[in-house]
This record gives sequence, structure tokens and C-alpha cells, in this order.
Amino acid sequence: MVHNGLVRGQLQSLLRAVKERDLMIEKETLRQEQREELRKAYAAQANKFAEWLETTKQKLTNNRYRLEDQRDLIEGKHEEIKKKRAVLREIEDLSAHLEQGMIFDNKFTTHSTVTLAQQWDQLNEFTRRMHHTVTAQIEAQNRTGVDEDELKEFTLMFKHFDKDRSGRLDHNEFKACLRALGFDLPVPKEDEPDTVFEAILDSVDFDRDGFVRLEEYMTFYDIANYGKRSEHRRTNRSV
Repeated sequence: MVHNGLVRGQLQSLLRAVKERDLMIEKETLRQEQREELRKAYAAQANKFAEWLETTKQKLTNNRYRLEDQRDLIEGKHEEIKKKRAVLREIEDLSAHLEQGMIFDNKFTTHSTVTLAQQWDQLNEFTRRMHHTVTAQIEAQNRTGVDEDELKEFTLMFKHFDKDRSGRLDHNEFKACLRALGFDLPVPKEDEPDTVFEAILDSVDFDRDGFVRLEEYMTFYDIANYGKRSEHRRTNRSV
């Protein structure tokens, strides 16, 4: 009887251990499933946001609209970008939950909150600069009556010399750009000041930070005279 009681006790202990093990496995399985769902939730938001960032920048850079339509598009996109900051905060909250759960790997996405935030900041600043530039072009067009084709030629020349796409030219790039546009810039003798170019810099690089930004370039240039030269070139070509 004692022997049978001992066996029954051991069996019950074994059954309890098996049950406890099954409960632990079930809990761990549930925990892993929850972690996976959290990964998926973050990835779905992050991937969608990254796709929106790329699509928005493409729409802004590839548009071929009239200046006024470009301005309207940029203003609309800028408002959309500001509203999307709330979505970015939601993604950051999901990321915080991942970190709290010690979840640092995610096979469903390659996008981190740091990268997404940086890209959002860059897109916001890019849109702001675009709006400033297009507004300057519209004002120049209204002030001088020059047509959009000439304005495009003027800005495309700037972009051609803006090799790093920073939205600004250093002084050597700016000088090369002016020469390409037809400015007669004499080459100073050795040890002599470049007085002609320095006079131009006085009117364009006001703060003398070593760079000429597109808006400064637009403000500086006498577009009306440029339009006359363009007309002269077209007349010469037709002769």
C-alpha cells in the first residue's frame, strides 16, 4: 500500500509538472505571437510612411507644371507633410513599445524611427526651399515680364553647377555659372583683386558665407536683360 501510494504521489507530481510545463509553453507561445504582432504593426506603419516619403518627393521633383501650379502643389504638399508628423509620432510610440519589450530585431522592415524622422525633416525643409524658390521665380516673372522658358533656362543653369544638389553654389561654381550664362568676367592678373566678380558678390552673397543660394541668385540676376539677350540669341539663330 505504501508502495502504491508513493507511485501515485510521483505520478501526480509528474502530471503537475507536465501541466505547468504546458502552461509555460503556452504563455511563451502567446508572448512570442504578441511580439510578432507588434513587429508587424510597426513594420506596416513604417513601410507605409517610407513609401509616402519617397512618393511625395518624386511628385515634388518631377512636376512639369506652370509656376503658379507648382506653387499650389508645393503648398498642398507642405500642409500634408506637417500633418504626417502625427503619423510619425505613432510610429515612434510603437518603436518605444518594441524597446520596452526588448525587441530589437524586425524582419518585416528596414526602417528605423531615427531614419524616418530624418527623412521627414529633410522633406519638410526641401519643400520649404522649393516654395521659396518658386515664389521668387513668380515674383521675378511678374516684375520683369520674362517668360517661363527663360526662367527655366536660368534656373537649370544653376542646377547644372549645383553638383551636390545642396541648393547653393560656392563662389567658383557661381563664377562658372555666370560665364556659362554669357557674363563677361575678365580674368584678373596674378596678385590683382577680382574687382568685377567681387562687385557681383557684394550684390548677391550679402552675408559673405561663401555660398550663393538659388533665391539669392534669382534676386541678383537682372532677368529682364537676360530675356533681351535670350531674344537676341534666338534672333541670331533664326538668321
